[in-house]
Amino acid sequence: MGDQYKLVFTIPFTSIIDQTYTIYSDIFETTRSDVLLKHHHLSEPVYKSGDDTLDVNQSEFMIETWDSNVVVTTFVQLFESLITNSKSRLLKLPNLAHSIIILDEVQNIPYKYWRLINNTLKVFSSVYDVYFILLTATQPLIFTPGEEIDELVPEYDDYFKIFNRTKLFQRLDQPIDTIDELLEEIILFDQNNPNKNILVILNTRPNSMELFKLITTTFPDDELYYLSSSISPFERKIIIEQKIKNNKSKKRKILVSTQLIEAGVDISFDAVFREVAPVDSILQSAGRANRYGKESSPAPVIIFQFSKNLDKSSLIYGTELINVSKNILSALVPEAGLEEQHFLNLIGEYFKSLKGFSDNLECPVLDAVEKLNFKDIGEFSLISENKDMVSVFLFLNKNARKIWQTYKSISCKDIPSYEKKKEFGFIKAVFYEFVINVPVKEKERINIFNKEPEFGFYLWDPELEDEFYQYSPTDFKLNTGFQKKASAVL
Repeated sequence: MGDQYKLVFTIPFTSIIDQTYTIYSDIFETTRSDVLLKHHHLSEPVYKSGDDTLDVNQSEFMIETWDSNVVVTTFVQLFESLITNSKSRLLKLPNLAHSIIILDEVQNIPYKYWRLINNTLKVFSSVYDVYFILLTATQPLIFTPGEEIDELVPEYDDYFKIFNRTKLFQRLDQPIDTIDELLEEIILFDQNNPNKNILVILNTRPNSMELFKLITTTFPDDELYYLSSSISPFERKIIIEQKIKNNKSKKRKILVSTQLIEAGVDISFDAVFREVAPVDSILQSAGRANRYGKESSPAPVIIFQFSKNLDKSSLIYGTELINVSKNILSALVPEAGLEEQHFLNLIGEYFKSLKGFSDNLECPVLDAVEKLNFKDIGEFSLISENKDMVSVFLFLNKNARKIWQTYKSISCKDIPSYEKKKEFGFIKAVFYEFVINVPVKEKERINIFNKEPEFGFYLWDPELEDEFYQYSPTDFKLNTGFQKKASAVL
């Protein structure tokens, strides 16, 4: 290795970019962009070199080309620059030569891309003198251990043996028929474990919302919170940081969430109820239980499944992943529960199955690259798009109204679109704190939103008594966010 290697730290989720960047800036004791650069789709176009801040054009170029010693960015930014026929994205490549690229929580890469990622990283490692470090407690089989990749931690499996924070239980042979029945399970747990903080993770927003509404009437004296992508990022941040993580109240907390709580969220509960999901997702959920190991006994993580009418797990994750996970959980999790020290074997068996799926999948992008048909690569993306998704801007407070007016002003200016994009870059991060993306079929939109979109966004305005979003700035029991059926505006 040479003396001048750059460091690129990549993360699967933009939600934890800021906290990671803050840690790095504390370590390096600087926010100079030429030393430490943060880059994702919400980054401001500001580049600081020494005591100078470059103009917008220069800043955008330096940021987009990753001209810095240390870069904190996302999987999307990295892989959509390595696998692309876009000239603008390829501008990063010279600055990736002679670098160390860390892929944090690498198990989040979908198995359908494993062969593509395997071939891509091996080529860049060889041609560009790049070292890739795959950072995770649950190593997927993207590479063959001992042949294509080396373990940096000697006897790493010994570290799992020291942990005794959680214990996995599965009740897959007893499907739950209704949301009310799930509530009864939670009530029964509460009777035997009073005052324990409880996290419930469901796979769909409708089911999670229905459960939360039942919980608000069943446990009215507790601190109750709901999280899903139907809730604005502005509210999510308050709930996670202020209401759960840093809340010193002794009141019992119950959080109902979808899977967005699983990775990169530093919170801890005394017990977790998790609807069946892929094994890696389940173990991520277990990471929200007794996270700091302060409890004297392992926190229970209870895996359940709904019966056919309510079970949408295969629609969310795919039939193959769910069936494999159910089989592995049924075979390896005994009635008495599975202790954390044995989780490594569980995830190992799961990834072996995924490896078989991956090896037999067709990969059009990889085929195009191998044949040098770069025009056929198209717009490779790690994120699957839903054509029914619409963006909604929420007037949650005065700041939201102010930022919307600024956005309108920029949009109405008689200037080129690239100039508008640059101006919007300075408010983008704050602007998207008040935006949600929700699936609504085109024929349903006018009945739900009662108006046409403005500048690409549907608007929720409580002053106009819009009824498709429920929000209170003070009582979070009432906050369930977007819903297609009419609901009271507070």
